Amino acid sequence: YSLAMTAYEMVAGCVPVEGPTASATMVNQTSMKIPPVSQYVPGFPAAVSEVLLRGLSKNQKKRFATCEELSDALLQAIQPQPVVPPRVAQRSQ
Repeated sequence: YSLAMTAYEMVAGCVPVEGPTASATMVNQTSMKIPPVSQYVPGFPAAVSEVLLRGLSKNQKKRFATCEELSDALLQAIQPQPVVPPRVAQRSQ
């Protein structure tokens, strides 16, 4: 959770939830939906944002179990996806 929070702050330039006081921030963290990074950084890759949001999930069981899992997911998210050409139907002769 902490690593995902730090990464989110680094790329978005702000914390995902805030409040006027520390206790209000804590309440907001448990009740507010965290916005995707693209709300703050237009064009930010959705796949990377999804990884960060999973790391910040309110449900601990949905988060990454280790930093290595988070790192692997981020590396996967930034990899270019292969382009598969469409199949061309063969002509019968």
